[in-house]
Amino acid sequence: MHAPIVALISADPSARTALEHALSEQTATVLVATTTEAGLRLLGERPDLALVFCDDSGGRIARKSLLAQAGQADIPVPVIVLGESDTASAALNAVREGAVDYLPKPVTADAILFSLPLGPSTTTIAPILTRL
Repeated sequence: MHAPIVALISADPSARTALEHALSEQTATVLVATTTEAGLRLLGERPDLALVFCDDSGGRIARKSLLAQAGQADIPVPVIVLGESDTASAALNAVREGAVDYLPKPVTADAILFSLPLGPSTTTIAPILTRL
């Protein structure tokens, strides 16, 4: 079985480094984009993505554009938004925009595992995240 391919789109170096390190230790292939444009390119070029983490990085990443493109793929790519706010309104807005979940930062491994969508594109990533 191949390692699942996960995209991490974040302009926040500290959040990006921690999540990238945890995922790569668990044999996931982590592709990183540090700008909205790079994230859109990644979504367009990699139909094999199992999951996308989109850290809105305090508004430095245009998550609406990323969520729209992820949802328009032949097989929509699930996106989990990592955000600065811990309000229900922030979570609701992210889900309305197309995210499968919204997690306020700082994010724990348990929160990530609990938020994973069920389905063929993400079933292989659950065991990876159990040890984050």
